[in-house]
Amino acid sequence: MKIKLKLKSVSYTGKSVGRDILIEIKVLDRTLPVDKRIKPGSTVEIDKEIGTFSVDQEIFEAIIELRVTEKDFIFSDSGKTSQTLRIEISKAFPQQFEYQVIVQERRAVFWKSTAIFKIFLEAEAEYIDPTVDNPKWTGNFRDDSPEMILARALFGEARSALNAAKTAVAWVIRNRVEHPRHRWGKTYHDVILQKEHFSAFNQSDPNRPFVENPFHTENEIDKKAWLSCYEVANLVIKGEDPDPTGGANHYYSDSRYGPPFWATKATFKVKIGPFYFHEL
Repeated sequence: MKIKLKLKSVSYTGKSVGRDILIEIKVLDRTLPVDKRIKPGSTVEIDKEIGTFSVDQEIFEAIIELRVTEKDFIFSDSGKTSQTLRIEISKAFPQQFEYQVIVQERRAVFWKSTAIFKIFLEAEAEYIDPTVDNPKWTGNFRDDSPEMILARALFGEARSALNAAKTAVAWVIRNRVEHPRHRWGKTYHDVILQKEHFSAFNQSDPNRPFVENPFHTENEIDKKAWLSCYEVANLVIKGEDPDPTGGANHYYSDSRYGPPFWATKATFKVKIGPFYFHEL
C-alpha cells in the first residue's frame, strides 16, 4: 500500500501578524513549501501533495515538522512545531490530521500580536491492487485486499486440497482475526503475515513462489486451484460459508512428522481432508 499525504487547508486565527505567509512541511525526506496570501480570520484551501509513502506495516509513523513564516520586506516572524504523524492502516481512509503553529511578533516591544495557524492534512490510501486474474505480488503483501491475502494463504497452504479443507483453513484464519483479545492481530494481513505462523510465507519455504505468484508455473491445474482459493476466500470473508471447524484457530497437516506440541485431545475439534483442526 502507498499513502498519499496532502496539505488540505490552513486556518488563520488570533491577532494579525501579516498576510504574506510561507508554510513549510517536512515528512521524512519530503518537503512542501507553500507561499500564500492569507487574511487573518480566514481559511484557505490548499490541496497540495506533500508526498507519497510506501507502507508495509499496520501503522505508519513519522516525525512531521511544520513551520509558518509571515514574510515582511524587513522583518519576518515565524513559529514551528514538530510532532509525530501516525496513520493507522486498518482505519478507514481518508484520514484527517490537524496541527497548530503559533506565530508571535518579535519586533514589537508592547502588545505583541500572536497568530494561530491551524494546518489540516489528509492521508489517502493508494492500493496497487493485484487482481484474481493478475495476482503477481507487488513486493508488499499489504497491497493485497483481504480476499487476495487470504487466497494467497490458502493457495500456499492447501491448494491441492478439496474445497471443504480450503474452507476450514480459511476459517482458522478468520477465527484468529475475530479473536476477542486480538491475540494474533486485528486484520487478515496481521494474522497471515505473522512471522513463521503460516509456513508458505517463509522466505525459505518451497511454497513461497506460489504465494508470490500463483501463476508462476503457467500450469492450468494451478490456475484452477488459484481461482478456487480466491472463491473460498471471498465466501469465508463474507460469511457465506459456515465454519466447519467449530471455532478452530490452529491446524496441521497429516503429512508432517507427528503432531505439534500444542495438538492435544483436549484441543482437537475435527479432521477435514489432510488437516487436523484445534482450538487453543
